[in-house]
Formats: sequence, C-alpha cells, structure tokens
Amino acid sequence: SYLIYFNIWVILFGPLSEEIGFRLPLRKFSLTILKVSTSVILAPHLVFIFADVLWTPPDHLFFFLSYLGYIVFGCCLIYFLLGLIDVPFRKLESYWNRNPHTVHYLFAILFAVSHCFNFDFSSMHWYQLPFLLLPFFFSSLILGYLRVRLGLVYAVLYHVCWNGISILGGMSA
Repeated sequence: SYLIYFNIWVILFGPLSEEIGFRLPLRKFSLTILKVSTSVILAPHLVFIFADVLWTPPDHLFFFLSYLGYIVFGCCLIYFLLGLIDVPFRKLESYWNRNPHTVHYLFAILFAVSHCFNFDFSSMHWYQLPFLLLPFFFSSLILGYLRVRLGLVYAVLYHVCWNGISILGGMSA
C-alpha cells in the first residue's frame, strides 16, 4: 500500500537527500558541492509544489518511482542551470570559510523551514509554526555536528535511525 512507500521515503530517501542537501556543504567551501546541495534541496520541494500538474500513475509502486524520477530529473536540471550562472564566488567562499558557525546555523534554519510542508496550515495559527519547527532546528544542529566531526555517513545513519524510530514508533502507538 501507499504507506509502505511513504515510510521508505521518510526513513531512507528523505534522510539521504536531506543530509546531502543540508549537511554536505558544511565543511570547506566548494562550488560543486554547493550546486549539488542546492539542487538536492530545491528539486523535492519543487516536485511537491507542482505535484498537481505532474503525471503520476495510479499504482503505488509506480507513483513512488515516478516521484523519484521527477526528483532526480529536477536535481540534474537545477544543477545544469546553476552551472550556467557565471558569478564570482570569491567573496562567498571567503565568508564561508571564515564563518563556519554562521553557515551551520543558516543551514539549520533552512532545514527547519523546509519542514513547513509537514504541517497542515488550515488547522493552525501562523504563530505556532516557530514552535513546531524548533525540534527540526535543534536536530539539524546535532546532525551538522555529526557531519563535521565524524563525516556524512554518520549523519545519514543517525537521521535514518531517528526517522525510523519516529515512524515505526508512531505506528505502534
């Protein structure tokens, strides 16, 4: 059923793409890594936003695979388009390498804000959102620390375990 594919996404593909997008660039500045990161962050969100106009098959497996295909295609397209932008990045690179903590906090904020899609805004007030996003911000700080100190694989494994426990724990309740 659909729930199986949703859980696969949340437990495996979500953490992998989020760690590549939000934590991969936390070390020394690299334009290639920044383009990969930006592509991996933007593509799933754009697919989600434009989901109503994208063709999707009725079968759950093919629906899941088509969404993965749209996301991979979106990542490739965004990466290509970013390659066409010819902007000198010396100032950004200098700032990035001199202020790693600021970069870490900015990516943590972006990670938290990217999880706005997890909530139904029709049944809540706007002032509740910062409180709902705070756990994502703090978990992003932890994941960023793991990424910088131990490596990306450890951040991915922690994120997979965290989401797995959250999803599977919620199913048994």
